[in-house]
Amino acid sequence: MSSDSKDMDLHSSSIYWLGRLATQMQEAFNGAVAEHGVSWAQWMVLNAVYFDRAKTPAQIAQHIGVDRSAITRLVDRLEAKGLVARSRENADRRSINIELTTRGKNLVPKLITTAKQNEERFISVLGESEKSNFFRGLSRLLSATGNNETPFH
Repeated sequence: MSSDSKDMDLHSSSIYWLGRLATQMQEAFNGAVAEHGVSWAQWMVLNAVYFDRAKTPAQIAQHIGVDRSAITRLVDRLEAKGLVARSRENADRRSINIELTTRGKNLVPKLITTAKQNEERFISVLGESEKSNFFRGLSRLLSATGNNETPFH
């Protein structure tokens, strides 16, 4: 084994640590909302629709950064739980919109509160300048991937 290959121990990888952090934050969220039967991935769909960021499955997939086939499965599950409904666009009957049901509209504010508390649990260990640097660093890392989205903080 060359010395170069020894330099890339898993625990020296930023990708590894970012992934671990994301997984732990998502698992904490999933535990906090278990009583509502909603997962982190389902929450992202509900959030996108609630805030009118996306209406069609393709728009939702683009907005939350997942594959379109994953959106179909997520929407199927949310629809089975009575949280969203599919509707056809009048002008183009092929186009499907995803809408929150009354139950979904009532649940999302509770999930927002839980999401804020979950994020604060992790982010609160940082001081104000560390938070600013953290989000600035995330923005730079995202732009290095060609993604021009900016974390909103």
